[in-house]
Amino acid sequence: MPGKPIVFLILAVGLVGSLFFARELYLNKDLPRAQYETPKVRVLTYSTFLGSTGPGHEIFRAFEAETKSQVEVTTAQDAGLLIERARLNKREPFDVVIGLDQYWLKSAREKLKWRAQAVDPEVYRSDLKGLIEPDFVAYDWSPMTFVYHSADTIEVSKIEDLLAERFRNQIGLQDPHSSSPGLQFLNWVRALKGAKTVEYLKALKPNVKSVSPSWSLSYGLFKRDQVQLVFSYLTSLAY
Repeated sequence: MPGKPIVFLILAVGLVGSLFFARELYLNKDLPRAQYETPKVRVLTYSTFLGSTGPGHEIFRAFEAETKSQVEVTTAQDAGLLIERARLNKREPFDVVIGLDQYWLKSAREKLKWRAQAVDPEVYRSDLKGLIEPDFVAYDWSPMTFVYHSADTIEVSKIEDLLAERFRNQIGLQDPHSSSPGLQFLNWVRALKGAKTVEYLKALKPNVKSVSPSWSLSYGLFKRDQVQLVFSYLTSLAY
């Protein structure tokens, strides 16, 4: 039977391999597994940070190369949804949450526990030192305003100008319930209008074409020329 020696040889090699593997397991049974595992950092951030226009991919690649670790990223549609997304992950909590702004910090502290950060204040830019928090690290900031295409002739110097008839159905906003820019806009109107905030928003309504759940969706409408004006970031230090 010419097949028997070959089968026997294969079985013998398999047996020797199994014995060798078992021996290695026994000899290394007391060594910590962490030595042989790539450290993993679980990050939660808003989708735009990791999108085609965001700095996330470049930052995470540099971090992985420098620390020899693996970054596992989960995204929420907008910064306003980060807290609720983090609350759902109690079994495997995130190590880092990127994207909360000053308006969400109170809610974040009430709903989740955060670890204090040992960050030297001297690493901050001078204009960010006033934003240092014991449990949150400021990494970026941007002025916010209404933006429009440079080819358009639009004269807007104060918030009342947005009520003009020429902007009917031409303005893109974000929902303050789910979007950080949307909440920024609402607080801007409150700061300027005070008790007349609701009155102003009612007057603005005919000129608002869309109230999107996130900045990226509203800015997408602007890029496709479906709105003439959109509330957005003027610039960003991270970019």
